[in-house]
Amino acid sequence: EATILELATDLDEYDQKRNSTNHDAEMGNAESRGTTEASRPDDESRLSPATTSSEPVCVIPAHSKLDEVAAIILTQLLRKQGLTAEVLPKEAVSRAAMTQFNKNAPIFCICYIDDLGRASHLRFLLRRLRQRLPSAGLLVITWPSDHLLLSDDAMRTSLGADQYLSSLRQAVDACLRAAEKRTPSKAS
Repeated sequence: EATILELATDLDEYDQKRNSTNHDAEMGNAESRGTTEASRPDDESRLSPATTSSEPVCVIPAHSKLDEVAAIILTQLLRKQGLTAEVLPKEAVSRAAMTQFNKNAPIFCICYIDDLGRASHLRFLLRRLRQRLPSAGLLVITWPSDHLLLSDDAMRTSLGADQYLSSLRQAVDACLRAAEKRTPSKAS
């Protein structure tokens, strides 16, 4: 389990190194063409203003170490899209800790990997979050993609999340859409 967590954490560092190497190679090519770094937009300016947001997305592992790995990876993907995102440890949303919970975020993504078709941990977590943060968007990303939660309307209704998703791509897209809705349009 520690190795999996380490691998997920290292993904961001690896990608930064790769991008730095690619950037250095591109700069060498740009210099040979007579262009300069000033003429090349930086990574931040390539993101559209609608997808950059300072409002955090909080990502929570529902229960297991695998949920934690998924949460770390989702957070990295959200950051690469210009969103502010952080992983909250599951202990921060435990029953004992919820009385002290003070995170104020518009979106909470809960990563839930479960091959047994049970949702008791998820049910209690969502109930605590909904009681503490009634207006926050609660998204559940669950695996496997054929989990009962994704096809059982009664189960989804009883849990009370706003959206149920089955992939990291769907989660990133949902967070980007939510950020776009919350970003005030600039006056022309």
